[in-house]
Formats: sequence, structure tokens, C-alpha cells
Amino acid sequence: MITIKEGDLFSATEGIICHQVNCKGKMGRGVAAIFPNYFPAAYKSYLKFCNVAKEDTTILLGHCLFVDEENGKSCCMFAQDDWRGHNKCNTDYDAFKVCCERICLHVHKISEDWRNYPINMPYKIGCGLGGGDWNIVFKILEEQFKDYNLILWRL
Repeated sequence: MITIKEGDLFSATEGIICHQVNCKGKMGRGVAAIFPNYFPAAYKSYLKFCNVAKEDTTILLGHCLFVDEENGKSCCMFAQDDWRGHNKCNTDYDAFKVCCERICLHVHKISEDWRNYPINMPYKIGCGLGGGDWNIVFKILEEQFKDYNLILWRL
């Protein structure tokens, strides 16, 4: 089930906060620019993860980086290799779908009540700076999270 809530993604107090990241170790704009303020340990892990793959960052596509911190759980979804500019699709739809599958598997592992466990994402994830097509991304979300509690936060 998908619910759209008005408000700040980082105001979610339950579940996991997920957002799309690039594979280059840069969180400079959008949700990613704010993310390190709320999840500093996850940000440090993200930088290390990207540094390991410096030679070929495309190997990170489809991976998820799950980190538990004092203020909550987070997931960095590696569904964008690089940023090619405005008005271009930077989101890799196949990688995005794999990330969604991995989030579902993770939620199964951490919650007995996985159907009701809140999975929080920004509204139009991958479609702002990521340049993705919301119709394509939303279809992936509908398919992957049909049996889950996905909350899309619209600021």
C-alpha cells in the first residue's frame, strides 16, 4: 500500500528512511544534501562505500546501504551512477527496482510485522534532480511495495 503524506521526510519517527544516491560519493543537493545532518554515520559509511568502488562505480548500482543510528534507520539506494545534468534521466530504473527488492528483503529480516513496517521515501524519488520519469518510478514502487507500508513524503 502506498500512502502520500504532506510534510518533511525526516519527520518520520518510525520505520526506515530511504533515499536515492549516486555512486560518486557526492550528496550536494536535494534530499541528499540534508541527509548527512540527520544520519551522519550513514553518510560516513556512504563515502567509504563509494571510495571502495572508485575505479568502477557502476558496480554499486542496485546496492542498498542500511545503517541504524540513534535517531533511526536509513537506507541509501544506489540507483544513479552520475549526474548528467538537468533535463536528463540520471536514475537507473533497473538499479532502482533492485534497490526496492532489497529494501523488501531487509524489512522482512528486521520486522515480524513487515506488512505494516513503515518504509519512508521522498515523493517523486529519483525524479527531481535524478531526472526520472515519475510514471515509470511510481509503477516500480506500486509493483515492489504492493504488500508493504510505503509512505511517500511530499514537502
